Amino acid sequence: LVVAPPDFDLSAYAARYRGPARVARLKLVAQRCRNLQESAYGALLRELKRGINIQAYREVCEAATQALPDAASAEFVIDEAWVTNTDGMAADRQRRLEAELNSFRSNLAKDDLRRGTNALGDLHCARGDLYQAQRHYLRARDYCSTNAHNAEMCLNIIKVSIWNEDYALASNYIAKAETTPGIEDIPEAMAKVSAAKGLQLLSAKRYARAAARFIGAAPRFPGDFDDVLAPEDICLYGGVLALAHLSRAELRSRVVENSHFQACLELSPAVHGLVHDFFESRYRRCLEALERLRPHMELDVHLHRHCEGLCAGIRDRCMQQYFSTYVSVRFDRMAETFGVTAEEAEKRAADLIGTGKLAARIDSEAQALHASEDDAREAALGEVLKSTSRFLGGSRDMLLHMSVLQGNLGLGRAGSRASPGLPSSALRTLETDAPMDMDVEVSVT
Repeated sequence: LVVAPPDFDLSAYAARYRGPARVARLKLVAQRCRNLQESAYGALLRELKRGINIQAYREVCEAATQALPDAASAEFVIDEAWVTNTDGMAADRQRRLEAELNSFRSNLAKDDLRRGTNALGDLHCARGDLYQAQRHYLRARDYCSTNAHNAEMCLNIIKVSIWNEDYALASNYIAKAETTPGIEDIPEAMAKVSAAKGLQLLSAKRYARAAARFIGAAPRFPGDFDDVLAPEDICLYGGVLALAHLSRAELRSRVVENSHFQACLELSPAVHGLVHDFFESRYRRCLEALERLRPHMELDVHLHRHCEGLCAGIRDRCMQQYFSTYVSVRFDRMAETFGVTAEEAEKRAADLIGTGKLAARIDSEAQALHASEDDAREAALGEVLKSTSRFLGGSRDMLLHMSVLQGNLGLGRAGSRASPGLPSSALRTLETDAPMDMDVEVSVT
């Protein structure tokens, strides 16, 4: 469970999104945040009653009643009259759309068939039946006549796959969208595809590539993709992933000196401060900003599974970057820089050394950390061993080649052995002087 920080405005947070994205995020807050649980469940039920997803409404009512048994809110009681009325309206609308689609089939109107199929997909999405929605969006593929139609079809399937957490299918249609001719002329569609690819890479824990995708989506990211991601999410994901997994040179070129992403960072002052404190080596402020940002990451529907590892990665990067400028440093000085105790600084250094992320050794008596010095003698011996290994390998190859020639095992013209007793020099002459249009095999070991 997470305690929401005082600056977390649930209403403003939910207002960034629409449709399935708003429902999923409010549901996560209700499940993970105890101090906002009642208000999150209330907002979630109000949102569901504005739609037609009856199954989700019943499930949330039951979950709210179990999580808050002492709550006296009438919102948590299933409104059977609304359920009956909404179900009837949705069924009538589905019958009407199916009748229209049948008439389009009889008229062979391809564009109308595409719109009608997409409309049925949208209806099933609204009702929470993502399987049927996906089937209709896939059928629309047969009625696409322009590149824009193909891009729209791919994006519809990508969105349903992300809502359903089917990232394998999403990856297939992201690849199709990226290879659709003319999609580069639709920058908003390219930004959506790039952001979706970032989510797929994030789910696969390929953080560096995911960071590059989110950063690349920032300049032209549209506001109408808020049923999946908001612009603030692009800022958060790109900034945090870049800090945890990009090198300092990449961070400079892709984030700090990238005017497009800097404009995106203005949407989230917390992430902006975190990135610049890290880059300017203000480690104590950076780690304090990270702790303030952590509850927001824990309440994010895509980021909460990766929060612990990403925060640890940023802390490790801070220590690695700090120690890279020193030959030796005392733990009490490190503790002052990072805002921790000397014992905690020593423990973190030991963890980094143990995982091979820090080339250093700990002097427990002097309470200091010393950079590991390269052993010139050991390096020279290593080079000698490598040279010896290469020489022995080459010698074995030469001996094998000589044995093949002495045993008349080398092939002359294709399909025939070399003449008995043919000297190796003659064989080499035959191989060298053979005409280019003759089929000659040369035995090479």
